[in-house]
Amino acid sequence: MTEDTEQGPQTIAVESTALAGITFYSANYDTLHFKGLNLENKKEIWGERPPTCRFCRRTKPTVTFSKDAHLVPAFVGNKTLFSRYECDDCNERFSQFEDDLAKMTMGDRAISQVPKRKGFTPLKPQGKKSSFVRDAAGVVIKQYADEGVFTIDHENSQMVITYDTQPFRPLGVYKALAKIAYGLLPEDELPYFEELRLWLLEKDVATRKVYADKGHWCFHTFVPGPSPFPRPIIALLRRKAEVAAPYLMFFLAFGNWTYQIFVPCPKMDAQLADKPFDVVVYPHLHMLQPWLLPGLIQTKQLFLDDPERKSENRILRMHFDAIVPGAAPEVDGSQTG
Repeated sequence: MTEDTEQGPQTIAVESTALAGITFYSANYDTLHFKGLNLENKKEIWGERPPTCRFCRRTKPTVTFSKDAHLVPAFVGNKTLFSRYECDDCNERFSQFEDDLAKMTMGDRAISQVPKRKGFTPLKPQGKKSSFVRDAAGVVIKQYADEGVFTIDHENSQMVITYDTQPFRPLGVYKALAKIAYGLLPEDELPYFEELRLWLLEKDVATRKVYADKGHWCFHTFVPGPSPFPRPIIALLRRKAEVAAPYLMFFLAFGNWTYQIFVPCPKMDAQLADKPFDVVVYPHLHMLQPWLLPGLIQTKQLFLDDPERKSENRILRMHFDAIVPGAAPEVDGSQTG
């Protein structure tokens, strides 16, 4: 086996204003998909019968298609969007990368109370017994005195949550996001992403990766308030012409968080290799109406190149109006620390 060392996009300039985003994406991109995955929507299954796996290209009876293949992971709230073109073997392989994404976002999803397949995600910090769990009675917080996971900042009326994530592979997170984007592609776009397909077929994260290090970056925003994205939102945009911008952009939002990557595509992005170019953060609804939010949107860039498992320290803050003796504080949303 060999590792593909082709260089991906290296240098970027970032703006996060709504006006800059609207100007950039309207001028340079067409929208292939924009979809809110609301629970009230009927179950939607993409793909024809008899099914062919778009990842390994096998059909029945060589492979089976018995599992519900989510186009977007169930743990971010998707209960409506499925596909027929993901065989059980590929579904099992992809679950390993999706586990990295699940572990990295576990605390985020718990605090934002993002629904999963059944119930809601609990926060169980690495190496701790303390927990944050939503059940039928509401949110239950268990704090062990010697752990200090949950503390109260009385001056700022905030509960501060400090924890270490479950170990995850950053490159596995990127691969999980790229897999979702590949699953959403129209059929006529698939030939442009053959390198990505071959990488997705590998069981690990480093073998046959499309770009070398420093090519796996992700825009990440935090939106304050009580779950501003109560249901997942996905967007897939394709470059209009041969401009100095990546060919394909994928956007995912859930709870208080958004993730945005430019999907690996050497065939269409060769002119960008090792050259600086400007891109901007995708202008989601809350960037267009910031005056409705209780605080500022926070934007940062994640570098997801590391193939090794690691645990990251996180600090989240939840605002409360008052503490009533004998009762838990009522909170109005998450805020990063």
